[in-house]
Amino acid sequence: MKLLAEKEQEIQRRFELVEALYDSCQAGNLQQVKDRLNQVPEALDGGDYDMTSYYPAHFGRSPLYLSVQEGHHKIVQYLLDQGANPVPHEFAARYHSDDFTDWMGAISQRGHHHVLSLLKRGIEDTYGPPLDDRNFHHHIRMRDVMTVKNMVEEDSQLLFQVDTVGNTGLHWAVESDNLKMVRLLVDAGAKLDVRRGDGRTPLAVAIFGFHRYWRRDEKSEIIQYLISRGASQSLIIASARGDLKLAREILQQDSTAADRLDPMRRRPLSCAAEIGNEKIVALLLEHGADPNSRELMCQGGYALHAATANNHFRVARLLLEYGANPQHWVDSSGDPIIIAHYNQNAQMVQLLYSFGATTEIQFYASEYRIDVVAEILKLKPTACNDVLPYQWKKPWNQPELALDIMSLAVRYGASFENEGDYKLINTTLAYPQVATFLYQHGGCPSKVLVRAASGFHLANLDTLTFLVEDRGADVNFINQDQLTSLAKAAAAGKADHVSYLLSKGAEVSQSEVPYWKQPLYLAQKNQHWEIVSMLQ
Repeated sequence: MKLLAEKEQEIQRRFELVEALYDSCQAGNLQQVKDRLNQVPEALDGGDYDMTSYYPAHFGRSPLYLSVQEGHHKIVQYLLDQGANPVPHEFAARYHSDDFTDWMGAISQRGHHHVLSLLKRGIEDTYGPPLDDRNFHHHIRMRDVMTVKNMVEEDSQLLFQVDTVGNTGLHWAVESDNLKMVRLLVDAGAKLDVRRGDGRTPLAVAIFGFHRYWRRDEKSEIIQYLISRGASQSLIIASARGDLKLAREILQQDSTAADRLDPMRRRPLSCAAEIGNEKIVALLLEHGADPNSRELMCQGGYALHAATANNHFRVARLLLEYGANPQHWVDSSGDPIIIAHYNQNAQMVQLLYSFGATTEIQFYASEYRIDVVAEILKLKPTACNDVLPYQWKKPWNQPELALDIMSLAVRYGASFENEGDYKLINTTLAYPQVATFLYQHGGCPSKVLVRAASGFHLANLDTLTFLVEDRGADVNFINQDQLTSLAKAAAAGKADHVSYLLSKGAEVSQSEVPYWKQPLYLAQKNQHWEIVSMLQ
């Protein structure tokens, strides 16, 4: 118990150091950034810590992203000099779209021209020359083979131009599932193993998909073609494809590859576990793969969660036998026991419990299990502040029981002054009477109003009315991201919300808020012209 307590204290210490680093990046204090990054060097491209005790949704941010937002060019230069990825993973892993260049456009519009030049130089040095006015990638996405052919014949250097997240034309051709275009580009000399900002090669895009790390969007014909043309197959590729023969060959040459973090920040073990390939999972474990080794947004490892989520029982058991921790969270997807409950896989739930898994108290609250909540609080009264669930189980027809559960938590000392807006808004939507109780015990309705104004989780005008008129939410409250409820409504195109907030005294402009976070700017940026007229 003493060792566990000491570990949790160390986790909390590093948690606070990373938070402090983020604060320094936003404030523009270069010396503090240097000092704090020296203490937590693993946070260079985003917070990274043991997730046993904490859920780190906001740790997906990176120091570079925060510094760029505020225009702190000296910090941006320092972070790039330290080896920071010039493509922050907030964008590289999540936000691929045709208008993605808005990342650079927004920086320019904010007047951060020095920052923009630093980023462009960093991207060019790391990934390749930027797209020019010919917009080569657009024609690839439009599947215009003849135009692309003519452009490449005229200038083969177009093959190596990259967009703002490091995609080459070949990445886009693969994403478009256009084998004819892929053949054209490869024949013309496109690099097969070039990596974009999140570390994916064209072959990796063909296997894993274009977007977030867990999404599989396999394109078998393109995979076979790229391999036939010589695309490199690392152990992570062999594991994801279920190629046992290749996996053995790679491990015979280099056994340390079994637990090596790929540039995509994934590991072979989780890729094999995800497809339920027990033989490759066993092979990797025998060669030293650690099921708890960190991965992108899965600091306690993704293998067990992947096996559980896909109902691969035998693989999950094997991982647990090799010491997989059943308590690690994965991004916003919970831990293995939560996903097993969600899948209604009783056999998997039993397996996880038999290896020491426990379910968070908030899960029992969400399931209206007041009996279990009461037993946990009796044994651990300090868990009272963890009772409020992320979401209440539907149908939302048990308001009295939900209120009893939260009343029990308060009797043990729970308060909600520091509660985030996510849990509060979900309770507000499910059970307004329970939300009223939470606001009476410290919850901040103004903070929730900002999130609700965008229509989050179907929040509507009734939600806003409840928060403002019943709970006294401040329509001019500015949240930690320097956004107001009016700004969120304007950005989301919620004209009825904008009209209501204006009628309640919402200010169109606040001097302490940067202009690019003002309601009018956001409405114009998103082309919500009706709202622009209302605000003008």
